[in-house]
Amino acid sequence: MKNIAGTFLLTLLTVSSFALVYYQFADRTIDPNYSLLFSTRSTDGTFKGLEGTVMFAPTDLENARIDVKVDASTIETGSSKKNEHVNSADWLDTKKYPEIRFVSNSFKKDGDKYIVSGSMTLHGVTKAVQIPFNYSADGKFNGSFTINRSDYGVLGEGMKAKFVGEEIEITFNIPTSLKK
Repeated sequence: MKNIAGTFLLTLLTVSSFALVYYQFADRTIDPNYSLLFSTRSTDGTFKGLEGTVMFAPTDLENARIDVKVDASTIETGSSKKNEHVNSADWLDTKKYPEIRFVSNSFKKDGDKYIVSGSMTLHGVTKAVQIPFNYSADGKFNGSFTINRSDYGVLGEGMKAKFVGEEIEITFNIPTSLKK
């Protein structure tokens, strides 16, 4: 009887360990129903075309990593004229700088949230950023952070630039699932 119980316990521990390792190191797929919003003093909108690598498990922040990019030309402000203008060389210059990219370099737990540190490249300029976020057991990442557009060389022109403001708040809700 001891051998059966011992064998069962050993099998259970082995299977549990395998399941935990699988969960920790499995890639996640970005659900197409994500939202990636931006907001300035005068303009709000969304981006589409988010893709990349997401490897995350709350129990293994040491091995977590994110490398994602969004097609900058997919910006949607609700106005075709604004969309055209923000894609121009006056603002994002999406012909020259077609993507916005974020690459993580570390994660940490902060109370009931997480903070990912990494590099964001926008308009050909790469800057260090820290992004606070929540992560739910069903694989959803959500949070918000603020950048200064001038730090990335997105200067705009004249009064329009003053009207827009310097700060851009980025809010995200990104559901993910384990890759199959």
